[in-house]
Amino acid sequence: LSSSGPLRASYREGVIHIEQAHLTGAQTDLRVGGSLRLTGPPAARALNVRAEGEVNLALVRTLNPDLAGSGQVVLEAALAGTLQRPQLAGRAEFRKGQIALVDFPTGLSEMQGSVKFDVRRMQIEKLTAEVGGGTMSLSGSITLGDAGGPPLLRLRADAQGVRLRYPEGTSSVLDAALQLTGTTEQSTLSGDVSVLRGRFAPRF
Repeated sequence: LSSSGPLRASYREGVIHIEQAHLTGAQTDLRVGGSLRLTGPPAARALNVRAEGEVNLALVRTLNPDLAGSGQVVLEAALAGTLQRPQLAGRAEFRKGQIALVDFPTGLSEMQGSVKFDVRRMQIEKLTAEVGGGTMSLSGSITLGDAGGPPLLRLRADAQGVRLRYPEGTSSVLDAALQLTGTTEQSTLSGDVSVLRGRFAPRF
């Protein structure tokens, strides 16, 4: 990423005002503005920052080197509250996105849909993708636990005609309706999986 044009900001009475910040790159065009207080105790350092624009999904690799991505996310995000208790809220819309684990043979492509988020919760409004020659839809939410507990999971995935080449030497075409509930430390995966076709060719 690089700055498109000069960064314009001013500082008055302990508050920095971001008047112009425009970041661009491959499939990325992001504008940031707002203000934040740099003086006083954390509880008094007010935040009022907003970001909006398009972001390249290839940047997910900077967060996790095991992920590969492409396509765009249209982002609208606002950071309010204070430095002690920041309040983040926004929405991300996927446009023909692709995400895959580097060492896993099947990934998500043609991702379309949106996700809403705030400081405690991420809600999948509607998200569809192509995977393994079939289709998949995702819905549900991830919520931060109370009193510092693990995040709570309420996720659902519906798949039709998905080809899965895993483990090595195995190929199957599946329909599935799955629910993942619980927490990131203790969760339950339930639902139905129908194997439409299967092939096992072990390599010795």
